[in-house]
Amino acid sequence: LDPDYAQAHAAFGQMRAMSYIGTTDPRDLDEALEHLERAVALDPDLGEPYLWLAYCLARRDQFAAAIRAGRRAIELDRSRAEAYYFTATAYWMRGATDYESGDWEKAAVELERAAQLNPTYQPTLMVLADVAIRLGRLDQARIVMKQAVELESSGKGEAAKFVGGQSQLGMLELDQGNLDLAEKHFAA
Repeated sequence: LDPDYAQAHAAFGQMRAMSYIGTTDPRDLDEALEHLERAVALDPDLGEPYLWLAYCLARRDQFAAAIRAGRRAIELDRSRAEAYYFTATAYWMRGATDYESGDWEKAAVELERAAQLNPTYQPTLMVLADVAIRLGRLDQARIVMKQAVELESSGKGEAAKFVGGQSQLGMLELDQGNLDLAEKHFAA
């Protein structure tokens, strides 16, 4: 009804990005980017599209653009945990693929801020645990993973959730030689 309604493009872009997460169909990612970029063009001060734009651009390995989109989301709403989360995921993905020096540290800072703002968003904790492992912060990783597992198993987490917290915790315990604890987590 209104092809110039930025919020509708942002919402449709988010929906297509979430579809991409489930299907990995590149057409979903293409369509998500098309709508998110249209939303930004229509209303550059609307924060919503920048969140998912950061994710989609990172999935395209356009990390600098993804980080800029995430930074814009933070600039528009410093109280929104997802802005920090999506910025962090761009750093996390670049660190894992391009091995950019300092990316995991930057991701950790953004994820810790996201967790402060919204401690019930379980994906933040799962990614933070992975980043902590990569940084050698195993005690922090264990604590954060246990929080993620609690949210995963209790159903008290907010919105989307990652699965596999028990397995991730089991792998950490296995790597540390704690075989009994590892087996407990793998069996859960």
